[in-house]
Amino acid sequence: MVNIKAQPLLLHASIGYGHTKTAHVLAAEIKRSTQYQPEVVDLFSSLPVWQQTMIRKSYFTIIGNTPFLWDVCYRYTSQTKKSDLWFERLARPLYDTFNQIILKSHRPFILSTHVLITRLLATWIKWSSKNILYHISTDFKLHSLALHPQVSGYFLSGLEAFPPHTDVPSSCYYSYGIPIEHSECRLQNKDVLKDRLGLSRNKPVIMVAGGGEGIARYEEIIKVLNSIPQITILCFTGINQRLSLKVKQLGFEQDIQVIPFTHKFSMYVQASDVLITKAGGLTLAHALTVTTPVVIYQPLPGQEIENALLLKEKKAAILAEDQSQLYKAVHTVLFNKEKRSLYLKHAQALSKPDATSQIIQQIILETPGHEPFFAPVDA
Repeated sequence: MVNIKAQPLLLHASIGYGHTKTAHVLAAEIKRSTQYQPEVVDLFSSLPVWQQTMIRKSYFTIIGNTPFLWDVCYRYTSQTKKSDLWFERLARPLYDTFNQIILKSHRPFILSTHVLITRLLATWIKWSSKNILYHISTDFKLHSLALHPQVSGYFLSGLEAFPPHTDVPSSCYYSYGIPIEHSECRLQNKDVLKDRLGLSRNKPVIMVAGGGEGIARYEEIIKVLNSIPQITILCFTGINQRLSLKVKQLGFEQDIQVIPFTHKFSMYVQASDVLITKAGGLTLAHALTVTTPVVIYQPLPGQEIENALLLKEKKAAILAEDQSQLYKAVHTVLFNKEKRSLYLKHAQALSKPDATSQIIQQIILETPGHEPFFAPVDA
């Protein structure tokens, strides 16, 4: 019999909204499909406020002003043999934090949605106990930093081959896809959604998204789009209030709507005629399941460039590297019906709308004392 007081733990880091949302999506699926009561914890929030501020400021300064440094860091940490000692030292100060978070309740399993947390947890488990740890990938390619013999399984996007690693058998890899909410997978009529969102049916709707932190070259993108007549531009600025004010003051002639963080993001994606985005894994995974073609512009170094190149290779999205390519890409998916249909066909072939339920089912089946699911998959 399953211990209904057991609390599966989902750990994430609130630097990059995708990791946070993935943890909550998985927690909702656990509640929906099992008798467990999961707990979602932001490991980042356990740090002193001054450290949170310093880390967040440093991260956004690097990716905003010197992205090549982030690329160097990303590549260096992928060389796990060089970084093993460094991460063991980094994990030691967090030993007490892990004890307080993990040992306060019975944890039938632990899920991590961030490669750094996965690595730190694996090191802690090596020293302490035999907790069952799974890594949930939020990008289309797995960063090798997460590879560790203490990790019981890896849930991957399915767009890449299993990464070679002598300590991790192939049986530990599951290509179920990146988790997204059930509601985001339900196809709806664009015109109906436009009506519900107060958008005109008579003008193409172009959505510009920069993730939860609003990281995108909005001014460049809007300048390019300004040369396309009779369109509506939706700028999603996330929690970046300063950016929202800046975009509102640009003064372009087009119909531009600035939309801060919203729980209707999924509806807007489906209602739009094209999505321009950097290559955040969660946004792309969602876009693959609907009938909105994707144009990727100026992805961040590291995991986002890898995401972009994988989708470009599969011809499921267009990667625009400069403003002229951006204009051509947007014009193509808006007005060339044949090419638009082809990109959508390739995207649909890669989509994995059942990823969330399949991941949780697999984990529950591997959990000692589990009980069968009592909620239907399409509930």
